[in-house]
Amino acid sequence: MENVEALEKGRLLKEALKIVDELGKNDLADMDGEFKTSEFECEALQDLIIKARKLKKNRWWKLT
Repeated sequence: MENVEALEKGRLLKEALKIVDELGKNDLADMDGEFKTSEFECEALQDLIIKARKLKKNRWWKLT
């Protein structure tokens, strides 16, 4: 069972790092003042948020 648990935790961590990597590539934080939704991909950002929410629901997701 320990091996299955370790694999699941590893997968969880890998998926979380993929989300962080994609967010790091986004230039939304570099925009000053007002911006239009056409200036960045809203759908891509929404997809990342949905993925992050799914990860947080995982039983191993504990940040303590």
